[in-house]
Amino acid sequence: MPQFSDIRDQDHAHELLRLAAAKNRLPHAAIFYGQKGVGKTTTAFALAQFLNCEQPSVSDSCSDCRSCRRFARLAHPDLHWIFPMAGSEKGDKRIEHIRDTVKRRVAPGIHGLSYPGAASIAIGRDDDTRAGSVGELRRQAGYRPVEAKVKVFVISQAERMTREA
Repeated sequence: MPQFSDIRDQDHAHELLRLAAAKNRLPHAAIFYGQKGVGKTTTAFALAQFLNCEQPSVSDSCSDCRSCRRFARLAHPDLHWIFPMAGSEKGDKRIEHIRDTVKRRVAPGIHGLSYPGAASIAIGRDDDTRAGSVGELRRQAGYRPVEAKVKVFVISQAERMTREA
């Protein structure tokens, strides 16, 4: 998982986030906006890791504690990542596709993969994550964190959310 120090040309934005976190003044939600490739999703993950790091420095997460290692593997129970998925696969093929998609997203860093034909991110509560992502987010947001200081939800490509979502 990238740290703030790994993201280029965003020092001012990162400093604002760190100061807000230090003063316990972070908003409940933040929108990272900008051109493709500037580090929006990467910054969201770096902030999530920083907020939940067990031994953070003043400027960054340690990247070595149990929490940081779990964030780096996207295996932390209090990290929820929502992004549009292609909508045509069903059953085992869909599961395989999701695993492959996540693997490609995080292999070169958390960026760089988009689906022109991806399904939208919609509201609802069913077994289909494409239709129920926001409904599941709302349900999960009502629970306390399992082990982190704060529960984090990262929504990539939020512009693809449906009007209802």
